[in-house]
Amino acid sequence: MQRAEWIAAAALIINILSIVFGGGALWQSHQDHDRRIVAIEAAERARAAEMTQILVRLERIDSNTIALKERMDKETGR
Repeated sequence: MQRAEWIAAAALIINILSIVFGGGALWQSHQDHDRRIVAIEAAERARAAEMTQILVRLERIDSNTIALKERMDKETGR
């Protein structure tokens, strides 16, 4: 092989390695985003379950407040 052929072969190898490296970096970024999305979705499901429990507790407090108000109105004759 002549010197020009070696230079062309080296340039081709460097280009191929650059493409492989770029693809690997892109794949790693994609996997990282997938992991983050899964974590965010799990946290959102946990918050939704917690919010449901809070709403049940709030409804219970609201009904107790209404019952106490009705009892106070009944006792005071309103």
